[in-house]
Amino acid sequence: MTKPVLGKTAVYRLYDSDGTLLYVGLGSDPESRWKDHAREKSWWPEVSSKTVTWHDSLGEASQAEHEAMHSEDPVHNKAKWQWSRQGEGQGAPTDITTVPLGIFRQNIPDRVEAAHFRNEATVVTKNGEPRAALVPYSWLKDLISQKGQAEEPPQT
Repeated sequence: MTKPVLGKTAVYRLYDSDGTLLYVGLGSDPESRWKDHAREKSWWPEVSSKTVTWHDSLGEASQAEHEAMHSEDPVHNKAKWQWSRQGEGQGAPTDITTVPLGIFRQNIPDRVEAAHFRNEATVVTKNGEPRAALVPYSWLKDLISQKGQAEEPPQT
């Protein structure tokens, strides 16, 4: 089943025609993520099969994704794998995804998960022009502190 399951988070694996693991990802709506990948990732045409495993919580799915990246060595998760070895929230975002505003609105929970758990940034566009960015909070906090700002970003 690849349709969203209320309260669950999926870990998905994408393979090429030889069975090589190309990518491991997570989200509450894998089919939506695959559409994003199809638009955004140059390697998408290599994908010939997919598997999905549902987990009861985001934390459980995040741990499973992390373990899969380390033990299964997916071809296109290299930057994320290197980042995850350094520890959560260190350094600049490892991946930047550009998403049109309408699609972003439909995928806000997945993009927030991507920022927090996978250190990804999202640039939101309207009519092809960048309008806003969703970045990992830890990176923003570090950036502000490096610039000598006395205040931390507001927490709401």
